[in-house]
Amino acid sequence: MATLTLPICELEQSVRVAHAETECVTYCSKKETVDLRLVGQIISKTFHLRFKFADLVKREERLINGLIERDFSQWSAADLNEVANRLVSIVDDQRDILKDVRELGSVSRFWWGQSLLKLADQADHMESIADSLRSSADPDCEALLSLAIEQIA
Repeated sequence: MATLTLPICELEQSVRVAHAETECVTYCSKKETVDLRLVGQIISKTFHLRFKFADLVKREERLINGLIERDFSQWSAADLNEVANRLVSIVDDQRDILKDVRELGSVSRFWWGQSLLKLADQADHMESIADSLRSSADPDCEALLSLAIEQIA
């Protein structure tokens, strides 16, 4: 049986490489252990977001129920601007929630994916409604729209 002999310098180098690779494996496996502080932060932030969502839903529901079956043609410019400001406040809160969820990480986006897409669409839609209300409250904008409609007709 033949034996393989290595010079000491080559053996030392092999040991160093093996040692470096072992340290790398050890470091990576430590990274995969659960950091309880981080888990606590994620749980805390998740509950905080849950309460923000619940508050947002209640505010939206009150606002929408208050606007259903209203005749906006009878509203003053101040009333239209007030409703637009309330809508913008809700949109700002929606955007804050979306930002908080992005900071929470990919796991939360995985679990809430469809809800977050709907929330983002809803924020855009509500922002558009607020812009329309502000345009209706602005006499100059209303006059320009009337002129545009007359020219199209």
